Amino acid sequence: MKTIFSLLVSVILLSSCSSEPSLQKYLVDKDSNRHFITASVSSDLLVPNFEKLKVEEQESIKKIRKINMLALKSNVEEVDFEGEKTKVLEILKKSEYKSLIEFNGQDLQAQFLYSGSEEKIEEMIFFGADDNTGMLLVRMLGEKLNPNDLVKLMEMADEMELEEFESFGQMLGESFENEKMIK
Repeated sequence: MKTIFSLLVSVILLSSCSSEPSLQKYLVDKDSNRHFITASVSSDLLVPNFEKLKVEEQESIKKIRKINMLALKSNVEEVDFEGEKTKVLEILKKSEYKSLIEFNGQDLQAQFLYSGSEEKIEEMIFFGADDNTGMLLVRMLGEKLNPNDLVKLMEMADEMELEEFESFGQMLGESFENEKMIK
C-alpha cells in the first residue's frame, strides 16, 4: 500500500512539472540578464493617488495583481534578437492565449492577447517588436478582470500618476536613443 501511494504521488508530481516554456519562466530567466530591461510593478505601487479615485476605479485597479515589463534592443551584439523574438512568439502561440489585436508591418509586429475568458481575464499581454529598435513585452496579471474594467483603466490612464511607467518609458526611450546616437 505504501509503495502504491509513493508511486501515485511521484506520477502526480512528474506530470505537474511541465518542461514547456512559459511566459512567467521567460520573464524570470531574463530578469537577471543585463542586456534586458525589466520592471515589475505590484498593484499597490501602481497608483500613488489611489484614495482619490472613484470607488469603481478603485475596484478595477484592485483586480490587477502585478504588471511585468521587459524590453530588449534589437542591436545588442551579445543577444540573438531574432532568436529571443521567436521564443516569445512561440510561447504566445500556446492555446491558453487568445488574440485580441494583431498588427504586422514591414519591420514591425504587435499583438494584444489574453488568457482566461472574456468575462474573467486573468492575464493581458502586449508584445511588440520592431527589427530596427527592439522588442517590448508587457504582462498584466489580473483577477477576474472584465472588458469594462479594461475600459475604465484606459480612461483613467491620463488622470493617474504612473511614475513607475513613466520612468520605465523614459529609461527605455533614453536607452534606445543613446544607441541611435552611437551609430
